[in-house]
Amino acid sequence: MGFWGTLGKIGLGVLGVGGGIASGRAEGRQAEAQTQNEYDRRRLEAARLQLQQPGMLARNAVQGDTLANVQPVSYGPYVRGQGRARTGGLSPALFSANTRQLGQNMSRDALLQSLKGPVYTPTPLPKRNFWDKLLTGAGYAGAFAGAIDQQRKDQPQLPGYSKGPF
Repeated sequence: MGFWGTLGKIGLGVLGVGGGIASGRAEGRQAEAQTQNEYDRRRLEAARLQLQQPGMLARNAVQGDTLANVQPVSYGPYVRGQGRARTGGLSPALFSANTRQLGQNMSRDALLQSLKGPVYTPTPLPKRNFWDKLLTGAGYAGAFAGAIDQQRKDQPQLPGYSKGPF
């Protein structure tokens, strides 16, 4: 094999290695994307819990006030034109000042959060860069050159013609 044949074999090998490197880099990007997906899933779950927490606190405050302040219902005497006065039972009067303050805080926090923007934004996925594209192109070129070389080897040799420099 001559100089050109050896150079051609080295070129095919280098191009093939470039394709292998590009494939490995693509697998790395895929693994990184899966890791980011899991990270984003956990961040989304934390954001969801953060949004649910004020509602859970308010529910506990209302239930506590209801259990502490509910009174039996009683009706007063009938007054013409006004009906009967009712006292006790479930009414907004049973909520304590603390529960009312909690409601005001929730309203303020919701307004501030809406002004800040979204609680959760996903992490962008990794993308191919210049070197990834170059190595992928080298891999395709190596595969194409290898196929042409194999095709040339498989053709019958005509008398008086050479196969070329490779």
